[in-house]
Amino acid sequence: MGNDPHILLDRLSDYVRPYPAKTLARLLGCTPKTAEHFRDGTSWPNARHWRLIVQAFGRDALDAVFGPDIDATVARLAREEQDLVGKLHDLRARRAAAQGPVSGHPQRRATDDPDEPLGPENLDLFGGGR
Repeated sequence: MGNDPHILLDRLSDYVRPYPAKTLARLLGCTPKTAEHFRDGTSWPNARHWRLIVQAFGRDALDAVFGPDIDATVARLAREEQDLVGKLHDLRARRAAAQGPVSGHPQRRATDDPDEPLGPENLDLFGGGR
């Protein structure tokens, strides 16, 4: 069913079939013949008709036609995300193992005085060094 080229037509047809062609035509601003084609699954709505379908039925129509594909996509993306989270966890563990028991800031202090600035002497343009 996943490779069925008519799956979207069939889903739309299943959704609009309960509405008589004349009622559907009035809702969608099309001819009863066009509405009958939507009900039979022999014609795909154009952009104007899709806009009117959404106005008449809301997201429910979109969910009926496209929901199964969106659900499958969301499920696939969730699996891919979990796979990436696992890979990230493994990579972080390998990095931690490679780093070893290193502690402290990578920039070593020359003195134990916490008020002593790090790095080379700072030359002030107006007053000299620190």
